[in-house]
Amino acid sequence: AQDGELAHIFLAGLGEPTKLKAEEWARFSFLLGQLLATSAGVHDEISAGVLKDELPVNQEFMIRMYLGAPGGQKYWSQFGSGYPKAFREYVDRVLAEQRPK
Repeated sequence: AQDGELAHIFLAGLGEPTKLKAEEWARFSFLLGQLLATSAGVHDEISAGVLKDELPVNQEFMIRMYLGAPGGQKYWSQFGSGYPKAFREYVDRVLAEQRPK
């Protein structure tokens, strides 16, 4: 969070991923992947009844914010299949609810 260059890459990656160089896209993907891996773990724990759904961080808000952005959409289309099926279905439902009807 203290690395200005990484913050720049992350923000650019969310908004305009096609403007990132290959190395920058890799850094963006690693960072977003870590955020989503945490979310997938929390989702599993909620599903198993280990955690309550009332967490200080709103999972759906995070998914909409990151995966609803152009860079998040690109990431999810490339790497989403690597996440557990239940989490993929959850993410796809959250994103479908966000789309204009």
